[in-house]
Amino acid sequence: MGDRSARLVIAELRKMDFGDNYIIVSYSDGKGYYRTADIAEIEAFAAEMRSRALQIFAPLKKANRIIKEYGSQTLGL
Repeated sequence: MGDRSARLVIAELRKMDFGDNYIIVSYSDGKGYYRTADIAEIEAFAAEMRSRALQIFAPLKKANRIIKEYGSQTLGL
């Protein structure tokens, strides 16, 4: 399996909750993944994901403002 395929599978597995206390995290050097139940590692992983999510969703604030203000009108740029 290639790197890209492995990353896609891991991304899908990370979305699933099997009812256990393990989560898939990556090594800080980016050279692999592993399962952990260590709460400190899980907290660090959650903080990293939260930070990434905020960076991804930040541009939506402006987009949502424009949509709210102008709706389906053409902006006439």
